[in-house]
Amino acid sequence: MGKLLIKIETERRRLYDVSRKEPHNVKKIPQVNQRLDELINMYQQEI
Repeated sequence: MGKLLIKIETERRRLYDVSRKEPHNVKKIPQVNQRLDELINMYQQEI
């Protein structure tokens, strides 16, 4: 479960970076957000 939390935090930071550096990138932001949602759902199913 620890590895999953690390992946969630990594994607969260990636989403933050993309939204700050590339706010106009309408393809990348939703992709990163979707991946983060998937990881969070996986985590919620495990606990």
